[in-house]
Amino acid sequence: MQRNSIYLFFVFIFFLQNMIPIVIISDYVNFVLGLFLLLFSPRGDFYPADRQLTRWYLTFMVFIFISSFWSISPKMTLFVLIFRVFPLFCFVFTLTKYITSYTDLFRILRLFYIASVILLLFFISFVNVSTVGDERLSVGEDYSHDWNINSVAMEFAIAIYVGFFLFWKTNKKNLRLLWLIVSFAMLFVILITGSRKGFGFLIIPLVVFSFYELKGHFYYAVGLIAVGIAIIYAMMNISFLYDLMGARLAETVDIVSGDSDHTQDNSRVLLIQAGWEWFLQKPILGYGMNCFRVLSNNHILFWGKNWYAHNNYIEIMVGGGIIGILVYYSYLVPVIKRFWGHRDLPYKMVGALLLVLIFADTAQVGYYTPDLQFLILLVFAILDLEEKKYNNLQVSSEL
Repeated sequence: MQRNSIYLFFVFIFFLQNMIPIVIISDYVNFVLGLFLLLFSPRGDFYPADRQLTRWYLTFMVFIFISSFWSISPKMTLFVLIFRVFPLFCFVFTLTKYITSYTDLFRILRLFYIASVILLLFFISFVNVSTVGDERLSVGEDYSHDWNINSVAMEFAIAIYVGFFLFWKTNKKNLRLLWLIVSFAMLFVILITGSRKGFGFLIIPLVVFSFYELKGHFYYAVGLIAVGIAIIYAMMNISFLYDLMGARLAETVDIVSGDSDHTQDNSRVLLIQAGWEWFLQKPILGYGMNCFRVLSNNHILFWGKNWYAHNNYIEIMVGGGIIGILVYYSYLVPVIKRFWGHRDLPYKMVGALLLVLIFADTAQVGYYTPDLQFLILLVFAILDLEEKKYNNLQVSSEL
């Protein structure tokens, strides 16, 4: 019992450390936290509940290590393996050993939610509100060097849904009221950040659940489409909403059409274009994992900026080629096989999480992003618990 309490404490610290940029050398702190998670991980069989997830993770880690032999910068490849991917493996591996019931899963989700509320308080305390409507938000100078506003928006979007599943069906009205207040505060922050990724994290699960629930209900579906059109109209025509989110959506359309003149958005498009060209030069094995930064540092447009791809697909294609892409996204094969054809709520959640992950990887390097790896863990954990519940029912019916 005491061992589990210590373990949960380090899980909470891991959540908190990856949400709030207080410690500058976060990569090294995560490495130490990963070791503590292994040290205090739940006892029992070495193998976790979901061996597919563990095998996938280990295979990907081995690939990263092997890629250091042909890497144009072995130091960069080994750095991302040791200080970014390995801590996440420790986090995911130990959680798959810990989560053996929905009670365990909800306990972990509560820790995530509490960390998110602390992040909200931190954000409110240090955010520079004078920039609302004029530019993307930032925090005070002491923290802005390591602040990723997109990550903040994504964490709040995840937390809103986590809070819903934790508190909506509770008999304690005070907890539901608290969740509503916190959710509105998080939603407001997502809007004022202008984060398209945060907005996407909010919308995709709603679309997925609406598709399941409104299938065959024509008038409800029409009503939902009308509401969506009304929201987009408001964003594009109400000055305050346009400044917060509408302009960002318009920029997205411009990027797709090739008419964007927004510097940051153009730079990301150029990064993807450059990455595609580098991939075509070494399409099988790439240049070594985490070497996109090395290539971009020597490109005339990105000289000395140490930029990564801002796109998981391009990042892995450049670093690991076709083999790297196949190894990383191989986790989708067993997941799709296991949830396909099921209509229960937990399986709908899995479908929503998969779409969120596919979407997020278009604008973030997911293979070393804690939030996205946590979502992959949730996918496997839900599938494991549902299959365990089904097997128990089968055994009970045979007795």
